[in-house]
Amino acid sequence: MRLLLPELTPETFALEAAASILNDPAEVGAFVLRERDAIRDQGLTGLGAAARYSDVVDAALRRILALARAKVGASAMDEAASGVAIVATGGYGRRELAPFSDIDVTFIPQREDDPVVDALVRSLFQMMMDALTRTAALKVGYAYRVADDCGSLKLQTQTSLVDSRFVAGDYELYADFRQTLRRQINPAHFVLNKEWERRVARESAGGTIYGVEPDLKSGPGGLREIHTATWMAQVRFGIWSPAVWEELIDRDVVTFRQVERMYEAIEFLHTLRNALHWRAGKQDDLLLMAQQSDIAEGLGFGATEVLTPSQNLMAVYFRHAEHINRISQRVVHWVLDSRLDLGSGLSCVRRRVECTSPELFLSQPSNLIRAFFLAQSLGIGFSPDLETLISGAIEGPGALKPDGECGPLLLRILEAPERVAVSLTIMAQMGVLGWILPEFAPLMTLAPRNSAHEYTVGYHSLEVVRRLEGMREESS
Repeated sequence: MRLLLPELTPETFALEAAASILNDPAEVGAFVLRERDAIRDQGLTGLGAAARYSDVVDAALRRILALARAKVGASAMDEAASGVAIVATGGYGRRELAPFSDIDVTFIPQREDDPVVDALVRSLFQMMMDALTRTAALKVGYAYRVADDCGSLKLQTQTSLVDSRFVAGDYELYADFRQTLRRQINPAHFVLNKEWERRVARESAGGTIYGVEPDLKSGPGGLREIHTATWMAQVRFGIWSPAVWEELIDRDVVTFRQVERMYEAIEFLHTLRNALHWRAGKQDDLLLMAQQSDIAEGLGFGATEVLTPSQNLMAVYFRHAEHINRISQRVVHWVLDSRLDLGSGLSCVRRRVECTSPELFLSQPSNLIRAFFLAQSLGIGFSPDLETLISGAIEGPGALKPDGECGPLLLRILEAPERVAVSLTIMAQMGVLGWILPEFAPLMTLAPRNSAHEYTVGYHSLEVVRRLEGMREESS
């Protein structure tokens, strides 16, 4: 076991000292509110204010852990200390807390069903909620994770853990958990689905950075653009820290000046977001026109001969949003165009499945069906070379025979929550569906006797699947 304290600057040392004398959760909650107000009163803005507030919450959680240990009992303290880690995730993990941001915390136990650790975690949770939710009126997100669950976590949960940061408890336990998470995240699945998730969010928010009432966090040109590009690059390179941008510079994906401008834009958006939170007195990331004049004047924007303070503010915002949009899209496209390992001798390049060896299907014919399963689950297509390789493998006198794994893989395609009809149609058009189901092959060219039917018997069957899939989507 190793307990790790933060690198102490004079500011963090003062916070730790102030927190160390707090006697109960109510005092801890009052400490958080007092220090948060001090950040505003001292005039801290942007990332500096966000990092300082994150440090305040860190100090509060470390004190809560000490109080919880004392409650569990001195005799059990050593065992409990080595049994849990407190981890910041999401924006809190990035040290980007705005004044009324959600505070997302994860508890990582060394083992489940241990009475000492269970007692400590229960005490931790109760004290944290008493301090941060009941006293400080903050919204706290709480999770309890064990390493064995990493591979089955949803994409959003995995993403929040990519941003995770150790706060208190057993550091080695956290480090082992993080290593397990890194091994179990599938890079291709992560980056392709992350890009799709972000594209949907952009479209639902209007699809343009030039909306006059922007969402500073989640809208086009907002902070989430940079978050997405960073997450994708971090998972692609296995560098789970801001140092991934140095790698992108070294690989000539972006320039030093572009990254420098990116941080200038991020700083401005955080300054604007902090001001919006303080003005609203709650979490609020939507900059409405009715608020822009007050925000502009509060940030020192004046009028010119042609522009009002709010117009000057928004002109600066749009310039920063333009840069965030450009650099994030550049990184996202580069990551998606690079080679991503899919396993089983398959890879993804430019959002298309490729085969790393011409002998792949000869050694294991089921890899042919696996290629379709991967394309379906990731929403991507095939490279022309792979299509040629598939045709050659299933046609002619030396055609391969399906092996025992083909059937189970076909069932996984049929059981998938989406893209079933599309996958089956492509498989039929390429001859693969007829290869694995010989009875189906002649149906694709069999015209029905009844003129009321629009399609061949085989294509009619595929159309039924497509419409059933559409009905399921409409009902969900």
